[in-house]
Amino acid sequence: MLEVCSDRGWACVPFGGGTSVVGGVDARLARGDRAAVVVLDLAALSGVHEVDATSRLARIGAGTLGPVLEEQLSGHGLTLRHFPQSFEFSTLGGWLATRAGGHYATGTTRIDDLAHAITMITPRGTLATHRHPGSGAGPEPTRLVLGSEGALGVITEAWMRVVPRPRWRASASIAFADFTAGVAASRALVQSGLAPSNARLLDGNEARLHRVRFDSKGVLLIGFESADHPLGAWIARAIELAIDHGGELVAGPTESTESEGASRTGAAGT
Repeated sequence: MLEVCSDRGWACVPFGGGTSVVGGVDARLARGDRAAVVVLDLAALSGVHEVDATSRLARIGAGTLGPVLEEQLSGHGLTLRHFPQSFEFSTLGGWLATRAGGHYATGTTRIDDLAHAITMITPRGTLATHRHPGSGAGPEPTRLVLGSEGALGVITEAWMRVVPRPRWRASASIAFADFTAGVAASRALVQSGLAPSNARLLDGNEARLHRVRFDSKGVLLIGFESADHPLGAWIARAIELAIDHGGELVAGPTESTESEGASRTGAAGT
C-alpha cells in the first residue's frame, strides 16, 4: 500500500483508534497538494503475539486497543501499566507514534520508557529495531520512531516492557488548605525514594470538579502498588511526609491485596 501511494504521490494516513485531537486522521487536512489520500486502517494488526516472561517483554500488534492489550496480558499475569486518558479507544501504535503519557504520576509514565523494540513499514522498506540488552553504542533508532506521528511510516508492532500485575495496593488522601504546601509535600514525596505509583495533587477547583471536596482545599491522592510485598510501611511514611508539610489526613491509609478481595482500612481512615 505504501509503495502504491508513494509511486502515485498520494498521502497515506495510518489510522489506529481515531482519537486524534489535532486532526491527523482528517483526510482533508492531510491532502494538501496531493492528488488523493488513503487512510490505512490498522485494526487487523491486533493482539499480543508473543511473551518473554523471563525478560518481561511482550510483542504486541500496533492496532491493539488498550483494553484488549491488558486483557490478553492478564492471562500471563502481566500488565503494560500504561493508561492514557484515551485508553479504551486508542491503540499501541497510536501511543508510540504520539509519545503518549499515562495517568501514573511517577515512575515509567511515558510510552517511551516502555518501548523496547519497534517495527515500522516505510515506502522504502522495513525499519525494525532489535531486542538487545542495554547499550550505549551509537544512536538509538527506536527514538526516531517514537513521536514520529506517522510521518515516517506505519508502526506495525513493538516489543514492550511489561511487569507482573500488582497484588498489593495502598492509598491515602491528604487535604491542604494551602496549595503551595501541597506542592511542597508532593515534591518531598517524589524525592524521598518511596516511589509511589501515583501522587496526584488537585487544587480546590479541580477537587470540586471531580466531587472530591467542596471546601476549596486541595487534595493529594497517594497510591502505591507492588507485585512483591505489602506496602504498609511505604504508605505510612508518605502520610507522615505530607502531614509534616501541613497536610491533613482525610482518607486512609487503605491497604488491599488481590487475593483477599477486600480492603483493610487504618484507624485514621474515613
